[in-house]
Amino acid sequence: MLRTSHFNWVSQNKTEQTYDGDGRPVIEKRGWRGYPNTQPPSGELTVSPNLYQVWSTVLGSSLTTLTAAGGKQETKVFAGGEDLGEFANGGAEVGCYTSHTVRRKEEEPGRYCSRF
Repeated sequence: MLRTSHFNWVSQNKTEQTYDGDGRPVIEKRGWRGYPNTQPPSGELTVSPNLYQVWSTVLGSSLTTLTAAGGKQETKVFAGGEDLGEFANGGAEVGCYTSHTVRRKEEEPGRYCSRF
């Protein structure tokens, strides 16, 4: 995406996805650059890994989303094959319900509770 502002500045964004053999997104790459419209850069805008997704073939769902640095961004909680909720921006292992923000599926989207 290419945008020009009224200050003669160009902002350029790019997002790419890498898919696994089953067609599920596993790597999201992003890139950004800004430059004066009188001095366009040479070459293609480069992208770097931004997010990774870990999938379960058995459950048919993404289990965990990791940042490029390897930190957990979101981890789903399953029991009996049912998606019960998720840790959002956690960082520690699933099961530490008292110290992390958990969103239960039956709650309103965006509403969080501190215990499961």
